[in-house]
Amino acid sequence: MATLAAVLDPAAPMPYKQGREFVQRVLITASGNYTTGGDTLNLAGLQTPGINSPFEWYFWGSVGAGLSYDYVPGTNRSDGKLMGFSGATQFTGGAGYPTDTIHGEFRYKTQT
Repeated sequence: MATLAAVLDPAAPMPYKQGREFVQRVLITASGNYTTGGDTLNLAGLQTPGINSPFEWYFWGSVGAGLSYDYVPGTNRSDGKLMGFSGATQFTGGAGYPTDTIHGEFRYKTQT
């Protein structure tokens, strides 16, 4: 099972409000081996107000040619899953992540 650590991206603005959304940019570092179905990604405590899960996300940077990632929301910010793909094929369970740092942007709905 892999361990995923998410921290605020120091090269990006702090989480900010854009219209009725909060935007948060993070760096995700993977260590260990990929788990079939994705690995738990904890986004709680990263300075975005509220408790709701993100409704939209993007990944870029060191994702690389033919590699992509998707996020599957959980019941809250602490138990979503990050899934990795090479082309249309999910990474093999037990294999190491092909990149060590993933850049991501998550968007959350605000209450107002």
